[in-house]
Amino acid sequence: MEVKEAVRVAKDHVAEIFGDEQIANVGLEEIERISGREGGFAWKITVGFSRPWEATGLAGIVVGQTHLRRSFKVLIVDDQTREIESVRDRILVEAT
Repeated sequence: MEVKEAVRVAKDHVAEIFGDEQIANVGLEEIERISGREGGFAWKITVGFSRPWEATGLAGIVVGQTHLRRSFKVLIVDDQTREIESVRDRILVEAT
């Protein structure tokens, strides 16, 4: 499977499983080709999106924060079967 197809599979899966949460701003963040099952390979794809309840409130706007926070999910897509093997949180650590 070409990388663009793997990204489409991952983004479609995120849209489907988180669709009830009214996610928005779905976007590709990272791609990595990794070893898969039975000698094959898989795609490790990070997809980011925003949820309505993650919007900056009035207090944030007052101090100049007007953006939506983002959630990040790491999906493993099997290259041969196109199946999603896992979906996990990607926790970003802020630099101090």
